[in-house]
Amino acid sequence: DILIENIDEIKGEYQTNKYYYEDIPYVFYESVFERFIVSEMINKNTESIKRIFRFIEEVLDNGDREIKDLIEVAVIESLLLEQNLEVLIKENEKYFGELTKKSISKFYSN
Repeated sequence: DILIENIDEIKGEYQTNKYYYEDIPYVFYESVFERFIVSEMINKNTESIKRIFRFIEEVLDNGDREIKDLIEVAVIESLLLEQNLEVLIKENEKYFGELTKKSISKFYSN
């Protein structure tokens, strides 16, 4: 999985519960990856946040339709729907790439 190859910090959770997550990646992306992003933003782990959003930007730019949809719905949309995250998102938007920003604006325009 491209996510596990790029974000080492969540590899252990995936490997521990691989049989659960393997056929339903949406659950892993939303329940583990999105939660990890929130945690990194709360802890102001700048280098990790930069790396996460570079990964998201890379996927949005070069991924197939399935992985792009997964990132947009399970991660970006989930972040935007989280209550009380507006300030965290605003503080970290400087790390968002153009495609991430475009994805966010699509969500807000619906």
